[in-house]
Amino acid sequence: MPKITNIERVKSFRGRQRTKNPPQKNTLQRRRKFQAHQKALKNEIALTSTILSAQSSIIDNVNNTANTSTNNEMSNNTLLSSIEPRIPYINFNANSNAHRKFQEKFSDNPFGFSCGICDQLWFKNDLKKITSEDQQLLIAEFPRVNLDTVMACKDCIKSLSRGHIPIYSTSNGFVYPQKPSHLPELDLVSERLISPYIPFIQIRRLRHVHKQNGIFGQIINIPVSVNNIVRQLPRNIDNDHCINVHIKKKNIHRSSYLMGFVNKHNIKIWLQYLTTTPLYRSYDITINQSFFDNTDKIDVQRDEVSEDIPIECDRESLIGQQQTLLWNNEKYLQITPGDRNVSHDVLFDEHAEELSFPNIYFGQSRIFKEGLRVTPFMIVKSELKRSDRRGVTPYHLLYVAMKIMKLTIFHILTIAFKHIDKDFNITREQIESGKYINHCLENNHAFLRCIPNSNWYWAERKSDLFAMIRQLGKPTMFLTLKANEIGWVHLLQILYKLKNNGNEISEKMVSQLSYIQKSTLINEDAVTCAIYFNKLVNVLISLLQSKKCNPFGKYRVIHYFKRIEFQHCDSPHAHILLWLENAPKDMLGTDKQNAISLIDNLVSVSAKESSGNIKFQTNRHTFTDIPSHNNKVTANKTQKYRFEAPFMPCRSTIILKPMKKEEPGFAEYVRDYKSIRTNLATCDYRDINAFYKDNHIFSDEHYTNILRAGITRPTVFVKREPSEKWHNTFNPFILNVLQSNIDIQFILEEYSCAAYVAEYISKTNKGISNLQRQIIEIMIEHPEFDIVEITRKMSVDMLHTVEITSQEAAWYLLREPMSKSSTVIAYIPTSRPIERQRIQRTQEELAREDLDYESIDIWKENWFDKYENRPEEFENISLAQFVANYVRNANNTYVKRKEPRVIRYRNYDIDTDFDEYRREMVTLHLPFRNEENEILAEMKFIGLYDKNKDLILRKRKEFEYDLNIQETIEICKQLCREAEILDDEADVQDFIHYQVKPGTFQQLYNNENMEINRDLTVATSNELGVIDRERENLTTINRFYGLMRMAFNKLNAVDKVLLDFISNRSNLSIFLFNCKSLKDRITNFNDVIVQKSKILLLSETCLNNEEQLDNLDNFNFIVQFNRPGIRNGGVAIRTNSNNRTIVVTAHMDLNLCQNDCSTVNCTAVGEICTAFCLLKNGQTILTVAIYITPNKSISQIIDFIHNVLLVYTTEGAALLNKNYDKMPIILSGDFNVNFASAEVQSLIEFLRTKFNLYMNNNPVMSITKSGTTSNAVFTRYLNDLKSAIYTSYFSYHKPIVSLLDYKGMDTSGK
Repeated sequence: MPKITNIERVKSFRGRQRTKNPPQKNTLQRRRKFQAHQKALKNEIALTSTILSAQSSIIDNVNNTANTSTNNEMSNNTLLSSIEPRIPYINFNANSNAHRKFQEKFSDNPFGFSCGICDQLWFKNDLKKITSEDQQLLIAEFPRVNLDTVMACKDCIKSLSRGHIPIYSTSNGFVYPQKPSHLPELDLVSERLISPYIPFIQIRRLRHVHKQNGIFGQIINIPVSVNNIVRQLPRNIDNDHCINVHIKKKNIHRSSYLMGFVNKHNIKIWLQYLTTTPLYRSYDITINQSFFDNTDKIDVQRDEVSEDIPIECDRESLIGQQQTLLWNNEKYLQITPGDRNVSHDVLFDEHAEELSFPNIYFGQSRIFKEGLRVTPFMIVKSELKRSDRRGVTPYHLLYVAMKIMKLTIFHILTIAFKHIDKDFNITREQIESGKYINHCLENNHAFLRCIPNSNWYWAERKSDLFAMIRQLGKPTMFLTLKANEIGWVHLLQILYKLKNNGNEISEKMVSQLSYIQKSTLINEDAVTCAIYFNKLVNVLISLLQSKKCNPFGKYRVIHYFKRIEFQHCDSPHAHILLWLENAPKDMLGTDKQNAISLIDNLVSVSAKESSGNIKFQTNRHTFTDIPSHNNKVTANKTQKYRFEAPFMPCRSTIILKPMKKEEPGFAEYVRDYKSIRTNLATCDYRDINAFYKDNHIFSDEHYTNILRAGITRPTVFVKREPSEKWHNTFNPFILNVLQSNIDIQFILEEYSCAAYVAEYISKTNKGISNLQRQIIEIMIEHPEFDIVEITRKMSVDMLHTVEITSQEAAWYLLREPMSKSSTVIAYIPTSRPIERQRIQRTQEELAREDLDYESIDIWKENWFDKYENRPEEFENISLAQFVANYVRNANNTYVKRKEPRVIRYRNYDIDTDFDEYRREMVTLHLPFRNEENEILAEMKFIGLYDKNKDLILRKRKEFEYDLNIQETIEICKQLCREAEILDDEADVQDFIHYQVKPGTFQQLYNNENMEINRDLTVATSNELGVIDRERENLTTINRFYGLMRMAFNKLNAVDKVLLDFISNRSNLSIFLFNCKSLKDRITNFNDVIVQKSKILLLSETCLNNEEQLDNLDNFNFIVQFNRPGIRNGGVAIRTNSNNRTIVVTAHMDLNLCQNDCSTVNCTAVGEICTAFCLLKNGQTILTVAIYITPNKSISQIIDFIHNVLLVYTTEGAALLNKNYDKMPIILSGDFNVNFASAEVQSLIEFLRTKFNLYMNNNPVMSITKSGTTSNAVFTRYLNDLKSAIYTSYFSYHKPIVSLLDYKGMDTSGK
């Protein structure tokens, strides 16, 4: 079809306008209308030409490589060709206003323009010229600047309009010292050597790009709590507070190995300058000349200390330069007892920052205009956005994030807390004494909500979301937007320009940058990346809400709830719940067809609709059961692709409910569904008809039944060709402008809504970085890797902290919220007055009003204060109506809000707290002037509720979309708890590392009868509950452990039957446990299952032979052994002191045999200790505990066991003329091999043929967090003994419980 020219398009446009619009009544109106149309048309043509020229080659390529389409899709292509050739997607022209608005607000509004007054960076349209009056005000401040050309930001213009010099003006001192031109660039090693003070211990993985120069650092930063200032520089290179980790070689190396990469000449130039500066002279810092006199060279190859990054790997390039901060809530959130000051921290020393970052401040201290009060918050705000980007490096960002976080917490601690005394008349004197505040803080941790991504923070946000759902109904859809910094050309151009002093780079040159160059630009300016992504997301949301140009048409977004998630191995994501206008209410019932129409209007999976960006929506073929640290599929598990891909093809969009098991053919349909999914993953199909034929699908109805049988929840199947099986759904407009991965899911019913809340909105960023995860894995799998001991000596506790990335630090410092909603949410504290949190008035307010020290008027007004003092005209307004609809203006009068607030409140349960529920409903919905007298006194609320039930119900409907919406919220709450029930051993360990810390629950460990504080909630059933919400609980430590296990809902061995069995006097129960240091696991033995067990077989005790722990409650020492001089390893056997039916004694002969073998090489393989177990029926069993050192060959293990246990073989017993070969044996422990692998079968066969020992536990059921089976139980002549994995929350290895009913035990020796 011939291309439509612009002239033809104009004629067509005019024709359409004449048809739609009758002539205007007067000439002026007609002329204005025409001029507006001409302008709009010109913009549309220019916009279309710009986009088409940029995308035409991509679209051509997509069209040329697209697979054969279906008949329906071919007809769509014909329609597309007849409407407009070569457009990015079908509705592109219909969305031209939205594209034009996006171009105006974002594409043509780049970031990186500096304000001429404060030198902070802004988007182009945020800057305006200053007036002549403003220029007169600024002449004295900027005498050498041509003020006619100065562009100022809105903040500075606002200050100037009030007649003030802007506080952030560079003339006030908010400017960096100039860098001396002769100073060379420093690498990451050299910078630490010339720093008098080092704020962070670093765990550093050095990286380099294959066959390229330069070393980068993948770094974990841990705050230093002591002053480590040195006065002679450079530092000793081994005193740089760094742990250099080589992941691939699984070792660590000293920093002195890096001397070959250090340029001493550059360091000398820097120190010759720095030691002349006033700041360095004031600290008596001198040059260590011996550093330069030492000419010894360490010849170390780069590959020995640094690991290569694949040159074409974008993800590895980003991770290879990632820096994170370890944050310990206990250690870094303390205030001095009885004092209202932050405990002394070198972080707050006067010149700590300048001495820590010579590459930023060049030995100069900050100097501000005299009389100007400058706070750390002000300094950070200025430095983050200055046009000089030296202060936004990851290292500095994490430093200031830690500093500001501590200051913020201290500020919150001093003004916001929960009053806990019965006497509410607290005086100003009490407040200022500090004792009262500290007393409150000991009983309330609500201040933690100010920590980004803490449990408390997201508990608050989750409550806000529940309030929105209660008042607005369930959302319509869920949208995820992912940042694509490495693929956003305009962002890379901005980063390049800012880094290179304004020098610009073309789009073509950006495309020629390597991944490591792009990654360096991104990692070195996380602030600009955060500002860019935030602006992009906000512009998109504003367009979706627009009444004039929203791309969703009649389905405009009317409300949203957004949260930002920072992933440690990836870019930030925006997860957004959307409430749409005109959305169908009953998507599964009467409104199903309308729902399908909405879906077809808003989403697609076709490459032709992707504007050439289908690569972002193509699901990567990864498996959910692949451990994060390797690419091997766990043994004996079915492969399952992520995100339910491949997606099932469909002729048209349908919404299906699950098939009931009772329906005819259910079992067969389920088998067909599984078979089809397997085929779809491995086979390609020409079209839907070929897909039907090859999978024996007879009709659309038959296929529908198969789909229904394969789902467990109502599900949308969008129109999809088999060739689109890997494509995630997307909105064509959003994908066109975002140019990154998006995900859109429709919320059909309550459970779907709850599932998205649990999965995305309420989860905290408790993940750990790529580097920390790999280190932890090495620590577990290779005990000889000494990073554990080294970090312990340096007072670093890697396992009991959370990590913050530099991107998250930037977001936090910019004061951008981690979550945001489209509506104001107001919390009404409907708990009892004595339980309500109060906000203390500031010291300035107290001093300004000159309150007497006996005054009790020290609190800020809360909603109850405002409501009870409301004007008389609001007499009949309820508290809920008052809070939702009215606001106090600057004239101190109340006016009605344009948009009502969403209210949330305590929301007592009608079933469990009926009295509190009635009190709450009366408080919210019936007018009152004095809560104490009219509602609380003599429990008047009960009579008021009974008398006004119908009125309260009517008023509730104003604030509750549907009174049954509470069902959705309850499902949400349950799923949010279930979402934190971790589903594999790795996550269990993560949970322990971050939640069950000895310091946090020290009192719990020390006193099992104490009341657990409100921060801890434990499960009360097998299905619900983990640490999530504030609850009061009274429990013993045994109950605590039991409930924690129940929360994980994964017990393979523990139930009532097990407890009954191991409690039976006639049964033998053995608990096999790899304890990874018995000293550190003492409290774990209080577990109820452990306490019921009769024998403990322990491996990796890490005890020497002389150490005997007397504080292992209820378990007597029998025998233990460890090789002299070996820190790790060791085995032990203990017996329950409450056991009176089984006698256990040490087998000394075998221990002597072990010692006698000390000259034999096989003893380096591991340890064995044994004990005889005499049962009540007279039978003797030999119990053997074994530990094999990691990385031993199968042949070494076989030789070791053969030598030590030789007497229990047929030939060994014959030599001694004993019947030892007939004795029942239980051999168990940690063999440090994977019994699920083929190469270990020779060991299993050896034990069977030589000792008649058979493996008692399932070899393919993983024991360790890495998915291997290294622990095992072997038995002989004990046919009735059964072993099962016992899922605990405290072990790196899952313990094994072995059970034997010896009443009817088979002792035949067969």
